[in-house]
Order: sequence, then C-alpha cells, then structure tokens
Amino acid sequence: MNKDILVEQDVFNNIVELASKREKVEYGRFPNGVNSSDEDALSEALTPIEETEALKKAIENLSPDHVRELSAIMYLGRDNSDDVVTETAFALYREDAEKRELEDVKRSLLEKTPLAQYLLNGVNKLNAN
Repeated sequence: MNKDILVEQDVFNNIVELASKREKVEYGRFPNGVNSSDEDALSEALTPIEETEALKKAIENLSPDHVRELSAIMYLGRDNSDDVVTETAFALYREDAEKRELEDVKRSLLEKTPLAQYLLNGVNKLNAN
C-alpha cells in the first residue's frame, strides 16, 4: 500500500472483499441490468441484499477521513484519463470529497457496483508513481 494512504491495508482489503462479494451477487441477480419500466425487477433491485448491508456497515464504521480517502481512490481508479498526473488527480478527488457531505460521499461509494475494481485500480495507480 502507498505510504501516503491513511487507510490501513487490512481495512482496505476488507472493503475490497465486501465490494467484490456484493458485485458478484448483483451481477448474478441482474446480468443484463434492470429495465426501469419493469416494476417488479426494479423493486427487487432496490431491495437491500446481505452483501450490500455488510459493505454499508463497514463503510459506516470508517472514520470520515478514511471514507473520503476511499472516495478519492475510487474516483482515481475509475478515471481513464492519462492527461493528469496521478498525485494531482488524487489530491483533486480528495479535495472534492472534503467539500461534500459525508453521507453523500458514503452513498457514492455504495452506488458503484464495480467499487472493488475501482479501488484496486486507484491503489495501483498510486503505487506506480
């Protein structure tokens, strides 16, 4: 793990593991996505599942600084732009997370089905520099 990252390795790994489990269940439930005009499918998609609840609880137990840092790592990992230096992009994403309400930052983490991949990509980018 990058020396500039505050989140401990075991905490990061736990979030990635929970997000990965949730992603597998979500893609298994709706491999082709959800048609918003199908009310039954939409209702089922909005029903909380055990894996989402476990991830939500883990995120809720993080410090505000760790939540905001994970958000910055996530957005860095989601960003496919090679135009910005990684450290600069990470600082900008972190600054953005600082300006937002904490609940909004938590929600943005939970909304990303490929959260685990985004986090791993973000850390890889930070470690490459």
